[in-house]
Amino acid sequence: MALYASSSIRITSSTAASNEDSLLKPFRQRAGLSAPGDDMGGWYSWAPISDLNKPGDNGFAPGHSFGQYLSALSRYYAATGDRATQEKVLRIVRNFAPAISSHFWDDNRFPAYTYDKIAIGLIDAHEFAGDKNALKVLISCLCSGCIAVCQACLWGSRGSHAQCRPHCPLSPFPLNKGVPSPLQTDSCDWWQ
Repeated sequence: MALYASSSIRITSSTAASNEDSLLKPFRQRAGLSAPGDDMGGWYSWAPISDLNKPGDNGFAPGHSFGQYLSALSRYYAATGDRATQEKVLRIVRNFAPAISSHFWDDNRFPAYTYDKIAIGLIDAHEFAGDKNALKVLISCLCSGCIAVCQACLWGSRGSHAQCRPHCPLSPFPLNKGVPSPLQTDSCDWWQ
């Protein structure tokens, strides 16, 4: 039990200390916004596809774990009631909203995976940290990426619809009946 407790404390401390600007940097870069903060390095940072084979931090999957950080912080707040952690979650979601751009998904190597993690992180921010804006941000994120994600899954070479998930509202097989498929629309005006 002592090992579990010390590991939990170490992991939670590391996640809570994560730099918000660094977490948001690849999204801001792709949206053409000012992107302060250090690169997180490795797979997380953004780099052009042409840099993929270069040594060092190559940006293989920009922002891929953003949603996991958001989930971890949201769940930590739910377990502890730590107000500083809740405030961090609210700031991250608020600052993520203007950085949502369809350009984030351009040349994204893992759009379905990354989108899925972001969606779960925003749902957790709503459910566990009480962020009233998280679902609105989720809809914006959905609109920015769902077309790219579904095109990659259904019409590209990246896999099957199972990777895209049935909750994708622009899928030809949505769980919500009456929601248009990408064959009928190329925008997200349906939700407004």
